Amino acid sequence: TAMADTLESNSNVVQLNALYTRGRTNLIFNAGQADANANTLSPVHNKTKFLSLSASHAINEQWIVNGGQDVGLSKIGLCRYAVNAGFGYRFKKLPLVLQTSFRYNTYQIAGQGWRNIYSGMIDLNWQFKFKVNEKL
Repeated sequence: TAMADTLESNSNVVQLNALYTRGRTNLIFNAGQADANANTLSPVHNKTKFLSLSASHAINEQWIVNGGQDVGLSKIGLCRYAVNAGFGYRFKKLPLVLQTSFRYNTYQIAGQGWRNIYSGMIDLNWQFKFKVNEKL
């Protein structure tokens, strides 16, 4: 719970995640419920149930593609859905991974119709290598 001036807000999230891996492919399933309470939120969006499914596949040692979709349900029914897609490149001689993704998200505010959000991301990750010492 947070209090700023006269605005009080809090949130709780309960979720279940499952990951299935086969060869170079990963499938991720996520389901849960978010309870958000704030003076500025419409009451129909206080409790949202959500489901998402995403997948990634390593084409080879350097290239990875990914995508997914998620939906949200509230008292008004379907209140949001989104799709995302992206790819990544792992450099051969440097411990770096360059990733990019695009996301389209649409959500409904009760009585106001659907709103769209478009977003993109470019990310550069440094891959650390660790050596496990088996001597204990």
